[in-house]
Amino acid sequence: MSKEFNRSVRYPTEAYGSIPAFHNTEEEAEFWDTHDLTEFWEEGKPVTLRYNKNKSIQIRWTEQEDDELQRIAEEQHLKKSTLARVWLLERLEEERKRRAS
Repeated sequence: MSKEFNRSVRYPTEAYGSIPAFHNTEEEAEFWDTHDLTEFWEEGKPVTLRYNKNKSIQIRWTEQEDDELQRIAEEQHLKKSTLARVWLLERLEEERKRRAS
């Protein structure tokens, strides 16, 4: 099991139908080593899955530029990526207005 997964699971878990509560990763792994999800299929309920359709881009810049963006973001109590997104969206809006006139 990956470390990423371990960080997102909170123990103890809650029991769900015939699936017992687990107190740690080892206990959960032991259970799933001897069981298959299809054994519990009928106990489940349909869910609506949503996924993020947003795109991301990679921007290359110097360490100095990155430090400056970080400093400004901290002053505004924002994440660096949030500040960069706000600035890009503002610039896109300026371009839309310029092209419309």
